Amino acid sequence: MTAIERTAYPRFTRAPSVKELRTIFTPTPTDVAFVATHARGPAQKFALMILLKVYQRLQYFPDLQTIPGAVISHIRSVMEYPPDVVPDIASATLYRYYAAIRTHLEIKSQGKEMRHSAAHAMHQAAQVMESPADLINAATQTLLIEHYELPAFSTLDRMAWRIRRLVNTGIYQRVLAHSPTEQQQIFSRLLQRDGTSPFTTFDRIKEAPKSATLTHLDEWLSRLLWLQSLGNMQPLLEEVRPAKITHLAQEASSLYPSDLLDFAEAKRFTLLACLIFQSTVSTRDEIVQMFLKRIARLTEKAKWCIHQVMVK
Repeated sequence: MTAIERTAYPRFTRAPSVKELRTIFTPTPTDVAFVATHARGPAQKFALMILLKVYQRLQYFPDLQTIPGAVISHIRSVMEYPPDVVPDIASATLYRYYAAIRTHLEIKSQGKEMRHSAAHAMHQAAQVMESPADLINAATQTLLIEHYELPAFSTLDRMAWRIRRLVNTGIYQRVLAHSPTEQQQIFSRLLQRDGTSPFTTFDRIKEAPKSATLTHLDEWLSRLLWLQSLGNMQPLLEEVRPAKITHLAQEASSLYPSDLLDFAEAKRFTLLACLIFQSTVSTRDEIVQMFLKRIARLTEKAKWCIHQVMVK
């Protein structure tokens, strides 16, 4: 399950500050008028005001036990209710209050249309993002813009994992379909050990750049030619967004050959294609940077030599 702390899904802070209480949870004249219209006694008005302010903050109705005591105390103080007034949130009136708040705030209720909007937002996000937290954020933002009541976090979390799996599976299958037999054989050889060495060719792809010496520049030029010899990844990844390629390449780079061998063929080849593509791009960029650093050093050395000649 995705940690809610990693997402933008609204939640209570553990210890609301005085500023937060005053800014967010202080009833407005409109709030007071609404409560006066829909509740009678102090206990009922107190309860309805708590539910209203909490919804305005979270955009959903939370478990009543999770409402911070500081929020309840602040609302009690503003409404000038004594300590013996306890909010009446009996089940008999709770759903009536919910309905009144939804009507008052013109909230779109949860249902088929809400699920469709959330799923569509996640599907679009999954084309470029990999983390379920990012998919949850995309859905949350969309639902808030469209003025829907947010579903439970667990609901969005399950949707995010399911949609990410569906989108990624589609990507894996398309890459596999675009991979000719010869290319698949190259991918497979990357994960095979070379003799008694504990390393594979796959490990070579993940090599980090080195300092800008002439020797290292030559090595990186050879590396670029070698990466290009592994095949042209562009046709395989033509339907995959650049940001998604980056995410999948990062995932591949974090794995061992044995991890990749545990995956289905389609996923394994896709991760390798993304890693090779990204490594080729980064190697080319690193060569340019090495070359520029070499030129800068030679320029500085030339300036120093000219200065020495002029001094003499």
